[in-house]
Amino acid sequence: MAHWIRFERQGQAGFGTLDGETIRVHDGDMFEAPRPTAQTVPLADVKVLTPCVPSKMILLIAASISAFSASSPLRRPMT
Repeated sequence: MAHWIRFERQGQAGFGTLDGETIRVHDGDMFEAPRPTAQTVPLADVKVLTPCVPSKMILLIAASISAFSASSPLRRPMT
């Protein structure tokens, strides 16, 4: 099973598969037919990023909290 990783190196975001302490870099879209390249990068040379950009996840959480608080019998604390 491949272990996918997103990373930042020299100011550029990238992704690939982790093989021990080495990342095998891929091109394209991680979720739609990623293509392996010949490039490898040492894990120690990158900053590991979250698996995907979380902007949509944050909106879903905010919508869930809003829906929960509207249906909850609990009241918001007074500040």
